[in-house]
Amino acid sequence: MADARRRARRYGVAMHVRPAVPADFLALKPMLLDRGFVEDEAALEARFPSFCGDPLRPLLVAEADGGEVIRTPIERC
Repeated sequence: MADARRRARRYGVAMHVRPAVPADFLALKPMLLDRGFVEDEAALEARFPSFCGDPLRPLLVAEADGGEVIRTPIERC
């Protein structure tokens, strides 16, 4: 993992991929609404924790070195 981060920094890309957590909702909300997950923001907020809790199909996000979540999730595996 450390070697991959070193290579990423060399090419100007410093990020870490990790499973999404419910606290990522505010950062991801605009993109999720654009992708049509649900039309109602309140319903999306209520459902978001279930997107994060599936260990067989995790929702992955990219996090910049400073800890900021990059708005596009990687994909559900």
